[in-house]
Amino acid sequence: MTVVGFCSILAQEDNLGDVVIRQEMLRVLRECCDEVVVFAGRAGRSYRASYDLDGTTVVTRPWGFQARLLRTVVGRERPLLVFAPGPARLDGRPRALLKSLTNLANVVLVRLGGGESLTLGRAVRGDSRAGRFVESASVRLQSLYVARDEVTRELLGPRVRVGPDLALASDDGASSSGRRKDAMVLSFRGDRPVDEALVRDALEAARRTGTRPVLVTQVRRDGEQHARLAQVHGIDHVAWVGDHREQLARVTRAMLSARVVVSDRLHALLLGARNGAVVVPVSTPASDKLPTTLAVLPTTEPPGDVGALLAPLGDPVAVDRRAARAAVDEVRALVVARAEGLKGGS
Repeated sequence: MTVVGFCSILAQEDNLGDVVIRQEMLRVLRECCDEVVVFAGRAGRSYRASYDLDGTTVVTRPWGFQARLLRTVVGRERPLLVFAPGPARLDGRPRALLKSLTNLANVVLVRLGGGESLTLGRAVRGDSRAGRFVESASVRLQSLYVARDEVTRELLGPRVRVGPDLALASDDGASSSGRRKDAMVLSFRGDRPVDEALVRDALEAARRTGTRPVLVTQVRRDGEQHARLAQVHGIDHVAWVGDHREQLARVTRAMLSARVVVSDRLHALLLGARNGAVVVPVSTPASDKLPTTLAVLPTTEPPGDVGALLAPLGDPVAVDRRAARAAVDEVRALVVARAEGLKGGS
């Protein structure tokens, strides 16, 4: 039996963290599906080019995606519908509720057609009773629902499996362990002024740890503030210049050289952690994203005296990359097993 995977790559186009976790999702689907149908909507050319979409079926209109899913359900193929990783809001407003109901209807449709529906790496928040009811119903009908934090399981129930964010599925090359790690990467949200005292403390910590401070823009909208900080403090800045693929390559090079990453951006921390950096999360007002996601990750002790030297900045975290990758691999194996089960069905 032919298995057709369905997913969406729609996300914040200026956020490379969203690109990385969706790349990992696509990698799993390519591994286990005979065909992969990707909904790209009105995403820009640069954003779409950051994914390796060769060999996939790219659909840009919602009705086209829906029609392809329906044809698979009623035909001789089997659908594997995967909801993308990242945050999701339980919202009772009509437009948001309609989207949630559409997703639930697709889960029901896929199940009636003998297929499977899965969610990978969600972080659900919100207090809408209607939104929670719809998402909980979807959880019960899906074959696998993986969250990246315990809060999501508390909201939606024990059927939710908790595991590391998909950014930890791999590192950025076999050579990463042999590279010189001499940088302290700094990356801050641009939608609020950065704490200048924190920046000064970070520069002092860089001096104490013998690392080279560098500002890295992995979310385009953070670039303006980073440029100002770079000028004021006379440090390097990996600015967003060019298209998504080029910027992802620049950010990756910076993370491969990072011994430490200090950030209030989740995926700046995780892109560093997946390449062996010790990460220092900077707390964000009214958001639990960083502590709840990092709490799931297996950790080790920071090497040498790095932990003590970084303590003035916050609580340094050294992720056990091997254990984190093994946990993500367990989820990948479950997805592959589901697809193999569909192929063996009649």
